[in-house]
Amino acid sequence: MINAELKRGRTNEASTWLKARIRSQPNEIVWWSLLSKSYDQANNVPMRHYVLGEKYALEGAWPSAIEQLRIARAAGVADFYQGSSIDAHLREMQR
Repeated sequence: MINAELKRGRTNEASTWLKARIRSQPNEIVWWSLLSKSYDQANNVPMRHYVLGEKYALEGAWPSAIEQLRIARAAGVADFYQGSSIDAHLREMQR
């Protein structure tokens, strides 16, 4: 279903559905992977890397997770809420 939405260019609908799944199943890596794909298609660079960071953290790949969050922060086009979330998760992972 998500891939069909993305093929139709309906990234907002796909992202909304995936965020709801992540709230109910936060440890399901496939949702994070698909959400990253959705943000990539929507050209939302900071959130794409933020979500990849979360995915890598779930996989236990901490250096990769931290690097993705640094890339997300350096993209510089995140809104205040997104930037704050990125910063908070980056500090948490670095600890």
